[in-house]
Amino acid sequence: MPEQIFFEDVTVGMALPTLTRGPISITDLVKFSAATNDWTAFHFDERAARERNLPGPLIHGPLKAAILGQLLSDWVAPRGRLERLKCEYRRMDVAGDMLTFGGTVTAIVERAVECEIWSRNRRGETTTTGNATVTLPLRADYKDPRDISLITEEMRKDLCLGSVAGTFTYQVEAAWIGRFADAFLDANPLWHDAAYAAEEGRFGGISASPTFFAALDPVETKELLLDDWVDHLPYKNTGGGNAFNEVEYFLPVRAGDRITVEVTYTDIFEREGRSGRLLFRIRENVLRNQDGALVAKVRNGHVRSYDVSMPREH
Repeated sequence: MPEQIFFEDVTVGMALPTLTRGPISITDLVKFSAATNDWTAFHFDERAARERNLPGPLIHGPLKAAILGQLLSDWVAPRGRLERLKCEYRRMDVAGDMLTFGGTVTAIVERAVECEIWSRNRRGETTTTGNATVTLPLRADYKDPRDISLITEEMRKDLCLGSVAGTFTYQVEAAWIGRFADAFLDANPLWHDAAYAAEEGRFGGISASPTFFAALDPVETKELLLDDWVDHLPYKNTGGGNAFNEVEYFLPVRAGDRITVEVTYTDIFEREGRSGRLLFRIRENVLRNQDGALVAKVRNGHVRSYDVSMPREH
């Protein structure tokens, strides 16, 4: 994680860190052309550049602006923000040039930091000028992300952790079993044809495919909503979804069954991940039929990731 610079650390005249790129090759220019869909030939074709009386394939102006934007974004990371960027291209830079990018703080107005920015070639000539505005966090408001926990006791109470959070009953019909199998093109006649099921000794009639338990999940069907607070945590959400599903089978689900599902959240915990702080919620669904017989136990995990260094408003 980059070392945060704070608003209190900045003074007028402070130099920004420099960033050197190059020699910038034809390959680099082709990549940028592809990324921006700018296929102006004199950016990567020697002949086209000569026909324009240019000294060589020109480095795109927006490429230089992008590197200056990177310089500024890296300088204020992770909790500062680039508010405004303006670039003017004063000299041509061509393929093969080595460029240095930098800047200076020129003014501090309330919470805004104004900067002059530039690019220079290997001869020290300024080829791009510009200015930018950034905002930075106050040191007094900063919290080290390593000291931040997403989990609160209120969350544990909301999930009824360790206790049955809800009980739901489903009447399973043959048409429902068939629609479920059709959804992933499973034509097994056991899920569709009562006569075939009887021939195979399935005297209970049509049975459901092994993954039918996905249709009997009150959390996925939004009948049980105990963790909608994950959408309101005060940090930037960087991803999430199902983490795992695990099913232990005891009896088949058959057409005509009345299945009762008891939902219990069993754990909530955090881990560090590539996309940020990972918040896991683990639950167990216990399914019983109309006779009270245990049909299945299903464990499910959901995960959300958050950038705890980035408040939601960023």
